[in-house]
Amino acid sequence: MQKVLKWIKKNKKLVKIFVTVFVILLLAILIYVSIKSMWNYLSPSSKKSVYGDRCDDVSNLPLTDDEIKDVEDLINGKEQFSVVEINNNCKLIDIVINIDVDTDFETVNNLGKEILTVIPSAIVDKYDIQLFVKSSNKEDANYPKIGTHHKYICVDEEDEEDCKRSDSFVW
Repeated sequence: MQKVLKWIKKNKKLVKIFVTVFVILLLAILIYVSIKSMWNYLSPSSKKSVYGDRCDDVSNLPLTDDEIKDVEDLINGKEQFSVVEINNNCKLIDIVINIDVDTDFETVNNLGKEILTVIPSAIVDKYDIQLFVKSSNKEDANYPKIGTHHKYICVDEEDEEDCKRSDSFVW
């Protein structure tokens, strides 16, 4: 021990440099660990699903390409409508359509009802469906409109046991 103390007294400059480097290294590691743990806390993990476990009950009932094609064919089969896009994320189906000519709202509402009949009832009961209606005429004050069909919307809200599913969109 005496030899070590003698060496330290003899090489004070070297010891100060060693201690300074050690303290700086220790602080850098401490700062890195704290920033890393704060980053992990504030940002979501890329390993987990963005939706959590909300999509688990529809994982065995996906919206197929054939079903999407049926909806596209129905909409494009109407003279005044065209499909912009159909997106399916988790339990949500977004259908964006464009009206090419001035169309009254009753025709749009009837198209929404037809869309709900083309999509299988098992999917209508499990998914939320949104219908976005845009118009080619930018001066048309009636559009855009958004209709939604929530999987839990019932016609008779007072009697939940005899509740029937809605057959149209809520605008």
